[in-house]
Amino acid sequence: MMMFTIINYLPELAVRYIPWPVFAAANGQCLAFRRSAYVRIGGHAAVRANVVEDMGLAWNIKRHGLRLVMAEGNRLIHTRMYHTWAEVRDGFAKNILAGHGGKPLFLVLSGLFHWWLFVVPWLWLPLGWLLPWREGWPWMPLAMVALGGGVRMLSAAATHQRLRDALLLPISNILMTVIAGQALVWHYRYGGPRWKGRTLARQGENS
Repeated sequence: MMMFTIINYLPELAVRYIPWPVFAAANGQCLAFRRSAYVRIGGHAAVRANVVEDMGLAWNIKRHGLRLVMAEGNRLIHTRMYHTWAEVRDGFAKNILAGHGGKPLFLVLSGLFHWWLFVVPWLWLPLGWLLPWREGWPWMPLAMVALGGGVRMLSAAATHQRLRDALLLPISNILMTVIAGQALVWHYRYGGPRWKGRTLARQGENS
């Protein structure tokens, strides 16, 4: 889902050429800096209070007028961030709300948008005959499934991932909904994401 999101929603040319921090992007699994640039932006010490340190570093790169580039290195670098579902859930839940500007409404709207595009058509296609109205069935859900799967396959091909994973797109979205739910529970119950036994401060996009 990470590469799917980056390929489909990230204006890479804007990341590279437009200096506004809103077009900053980063993947914390691998960050490379020129030493002079790292020192100039204050390094990790400058973002120690950030929930998403990689994005904090990217915002600082933009704010200092330096060049930021997103590169696809799937065949060059191998990392493993998590080993269990609980680690995956908590790791992504820690970051997902900050990635939506710290706004629960934006996170909910994003979830509804992705359900409509990538989950509902898969349910509509086999179950549409049960509905009292059948206008657009089965061609509309079939087209939506084909387009969604096709886009996922294109992003997989562009990043050297398995094409068959496109069939798991609805499941991926359901799991991301669980992750978003965890983030919202933390937000309203604890005041921020829970990580390694402590509560992190609430954080918006550009804090």
